[in-house]
Amino acid sequence: MENFGSACILHFQSPSEEACRHIEESLEIISTFYPQVSVKRIDFEEDSNSGLCESLNVSQVPTVVALFEQKEISRITEFDAEKLKTMFDLLKQKIQQKAIDERLKTLINQSKIMLFVKGSPAAPKCGFTRQLLQIFQDKQIAFDSFDI
Repeated sequence: MENFGSACILHFQSPSEEACRHIEESLEIISTFYPQVSVKRIDFEEDSNSGLCESLNVSQVPTVVALFEQKEISRITEFDAEKLKTMFDLLKQKIQQKAIDERLKTLINQSKIMLFVKGSPAAPKCGFTRQLLQIFQDKQIAFDSFDI
C-alpha cells in the first residue's frame, strides 16, 4: 500500500455521487482545524486505484477510511459530518498519544534510573518525593529525575 503519512483520511469518491460531494465539502472545512492530518481524494472509478481499493476492501462510494501509521482505525460509508469530525478527533488523539509515548521513552532511556517526582532533588515539593530522594542519596544510587 502507498505511504500516506502517519495520519491520513482517504476519501474514496465518484464525481457523480451526491453524497461524495457532501463529504468532500465537509472534509475541506473540518481539515482546516486538523493540519496534522492529511486528506487524500481517491477516484474510485480510476483503474490505477483498483489495487488500493482492493487492499482496503473498498467496494462502494462514498467510503472514508482513517489511517494511522498505515493501519485502518475508522471507516464510514455514508455522509455524516459528525462521524467525519470524530475520525479527525481520533487521529488527533493517536498523534498526541504517540508524541507522549515518544517523550516518555526518551525520558526513561535517559538514565539507568529515572525518578518521576514532584519538584527536584534540590527542592522536593512533597514528603514522598523528599523521602524517596533521601533514600537514593543515602544509598548513593545514581539517578536522574523529572519534575512532574
